[in-house]
Amino acid sequence: MKTRQYHRQKTPRRKKISKLTYKEYSQMCRFKFDLTDYPKEFELSLIKENGWYSKENPKGASRDHMLSISYGWKRNISPKIIKHPANCQLMLYETNADKGWRSSLNLGKLLERIKEWNRKYK
Repeated sequence: MKTRQYHRQKTPRRKKISKLTYKEYSQMCRFKFDLTDYPKEFELSLIKENGWYSKENPKGASRDHMLSISYGWKRNISPKIIKHPANCQLMLYETNADKGWRSSLNLGKLLERIKEWNRKYK
């Protein structure tokens, strides 16, 4: 009688979502628009009162990605969506650092915001 040999199947490797490294992706997601082009959309007084964040000004304001870069990279979301002005909010750097990699809105809500933004400004 022949005995069957069973071979352990290898666990499939997780499919790499993005060919970009996180560092490359995050550089592509940087905001490149001028806030003053959209004065009604951003709380510019935050900058006037606190200045921009820097090593010399740790209490300053910074731009925040509401849908985080980390979330976008893990899910292969186009950098164009992540860097869209509708995904930006101003906040104090301290608050932004506390927020960390967490998102303050979901992808569906961001896509709605982008659609509305593009309707308003294009």
